[in-house]
Amino acid sequence: MIDWAYVNGLRAGIGQDSFNEIVQVFFDETEDTLKRLEDAHRPIDITEELHFLQGSALNMGFVGFSAECRKSHDMSTDNADDMRHTAGLLATYAKSKTLFLSALSETGLR
Repeated sequence: MIDWAYVNGLRAGIGQDSFNEIVQVFFDETEDTLKRLEDAHRPIDITEELHFLQGSALNMGFVGFSAECRKSHDMSTDNADDMRHTAGLLATYAKSKTLFLSALSETGLR
């Protein structure tokens, strides 16, 4: 679900303070995007949003969430205004975030 080798390499490469900032930006942007998908009362480009989430997730080592985004992306159509797979995305993201934060807390690195 999380590529810890990638996460540890990222943290080592940019330092703990920058890593903490990137993690917070990732969570904020991901949750904003998921909220837009979940509350889509207006047409939005779902494939663009899913592509953004997929790439962001990979950049943070969230490989399971990225795969779920890819799955939803592959099942969606351009400029669709409905989101059939929001529940799976939300569940995978929540599980990944909990695992990520728990592991960082346990190691004292956050």
